[in-house]
Amino acid sequence: MSFKCIVVDDEPHCALLIEKYIATTPGLEHVKSFYDSMEARDYLIEGNKIDITFLDIEMPMMSGIDLAREIKSKSLIIFTTGHRDFGAEAYRHNAVDYLLKPIRYEHFQEAIHKATKLLEHRAPVFFYAKETMGGKLVKVDIPQIIFIECNGNYAKIFFSRGEFYMIHISLAKLLNSLPKRSFIRVHKSYIVNLEKVQSLDGNILGLIEGRTVQIGPSFRDDLLKRLEDHII
Repeated sequence: MSFKCIVVDDEPHCALLIEKYIATTPGLEHVKSFYDSMEARDYLIEGNKIDITFLDIEMPMMSGIDLAREIKSKSLIIFTTGHRDFGAEAYRHNAVDYLLKPIRYEHFQEAIHKATKLLEHRAPVFFYAKETMGGKLVKVDIPQIIFIECNGNYAKIFFSRGEFYMIHISLAKLLNSLPKRSFIRVHKSYIVNLEKVQSLDGNILGLIEGRTVQIGPSFRDDLLKRLEDHII
């Protein structure tokens, strides 16, 4: 799952820096940047789904504070500013965080960590999909998934006790439907639930119920980074 971000800042060099940080951070997608806060307001009010808005407080025509009042139900807000004295006002509008310019990447990461925790808490725990045989609509309980085998626009979703569903869905759409904190692609054909991982031996990932999945070389580094937080 990737979180969609927009940047609202009338200073192009500041917007560009945040765009670079977004591009550097796994799980984030830069959708658009606005140098005009009223254009950003219209974009969000039109119903475009955005998870995180990086919002400069000092904007012409409509300040970031005024914009926040209108869009706080549409997106999480991370304020950006060159002045320290806006902090209290920013938090009054339930901003996730307040970044002081020039923004350092480690501070950006801290803000993103807070935002993604909130977003993941809202993540769905199930979805419905059509089975390829007969087209029956089935409920897929996300926490019960062990791993998924993908082949073209088809996916075989494995659960406990040998149960599985075969559904018609693209890999990109499937990944976007799963919470990033729990699921990761480990091979061009496999997605695994990290909570079901039991062992790692070379390029073989051991899962519950004795199941194993091969790790693709290009996916190994990303997997190890995800496991680092749990290694003691």
